[in-house]
Amino acid sequence: MNTITEVLTGIVSRVTYHNPATGWSVLRVQPFQSPQQQETVTVHQTKVFAGATMEFRGAWTIDHKYGRQFKATEAIEKKPATTASIEKYLGSGLIKGVGPQTAKKIVKYFQKETLDIFENAIHRLTEVPGIAQKKLDMIEQAWTEHRAIREVMMFLQGHGISTLFAVRIYKEYGDKAIAMVTEDPYRLANDIYGIGFFSADKVALSIGLAEDSQPRMLAAIKHVLAASREQGHCYLTEPQINTGIIELIDINLGERLKDYLGLMQQAGLLCTRHLNKDNVETIGYYSKTLFYDETAVATILRGMKGSVASEPDRIAQWVTAYCQHKHITLSDEQAHAVNGVVQHRFSILTGGPGCGKTTTTLVIVALCEIQWVIKFQLSAKEINHINEIVDIAIASGSPFSQLNLTIDAFKNTVSNE
Repeated sequence: MNTITEVLTGIVSRVTYHNPATGWSVLRVQPFQSPQQQETVTVHQTKVFAGATMEFRGAWTIDHKYGRQFKATEAIEKKPATTASIEKYLGSGLIKGVGPQTAKKIVKYFQKETLDIFENAIHRLTEVPGIAQKKLDMIEQAWTEHRAIREVMMFLQGHGISTLFAVRIYKEYGDKAIAMVTEDPYRLANDIYGIGFFSADKVALSIGLAEDSQPRMLAAIKHVLAASREQGHCYLTEPQINTGIIELIDINLGERLKDYLGLMQQAGLLCTRHLNKDNVETIGYYSKTLFYDETAVATILRGMKGSVASEPDRIAQWVTAYCQHKHITLSDEQAHAVNGVVQHRFSILTGGPGCGKTTTTLVIVALCEIQWVIKFQLSAKEINHINEIVDIAIASGSPFSQLNLTIDAFKNTVSNE
């Protein structure tokens, strides 16, 4: 169900809460539509001050604890409409060096021209009694910083970025945010947590980047390679990448793809590996993180060759006795798996759902007396089940002391002897 965007415009009468780190703010706002009321607005803002005239866009919600609230996804600062609101705005702590008394003097002297003076002739503030050059310099610096923040927030929101991410972007890039986002909007996907290709692409197209522009194609390729891990791939071939691009942005790169991949390889944006599949030479294209993960795992495993000294007959007797005690029946394949795991420094236990991996693992865990590396290819549900089994084994005092189970996308369970 789509949420209807509503607009609330008014004067911030009080800042109830503001988190400088995240920008999360709770405001009390006096709406222009109903000046006698006070509404609660939640929004992400870099800086907020009482007296500011704001236009909020979002939706009304009902909080179970705090009641009716306006949850804003956009916030646009407007010029205060009255001298009273200007005075409150300037004296709210917005500008270092301007407190309530100084704000009152400035507004009394310049009246409705006050904000124009700040914007276009700030040097004239020395005409106000009590404002000397030193104080003017302090006020001018603070006003310049405030204006920069306001311009960045308006720019970002103007291109479809919510206040939540606008605050994060400003905190990351500062006053250079407009220039950096304009130069390369796709950097948002790399630098800002929570922003992916689709959000960055929306900004890029809004700024005016062509749909078939080179930056967009490179960003799309990078996204397709990084997302391939979700399907269990370490690398993709050229045809696979082209298919991914078509599915992502509905553009068939055809022969142009090879050129883009070459550019990315030269720029260090991806890695390659020459492969021989079915006696056919091909190139595997990797996202850099996946390439280094695969290389790291291969290096570790290469150093784990060889078998572990063991007594197969004794192990078989122990397994038989343990299974009888626990009322477990192992198939020949399961028993072979248990015997194989304990005789090697590295093992892979695979199989479809319901084939007995969990039961086999229970016996293996109970049998472990030394450190091994065990790599499981399991679903999330099975992983949780394995963790429960390990907890039970620990609680029951099963005979193992040093077992390190680490289940990760590529570095599945690594322990060194």
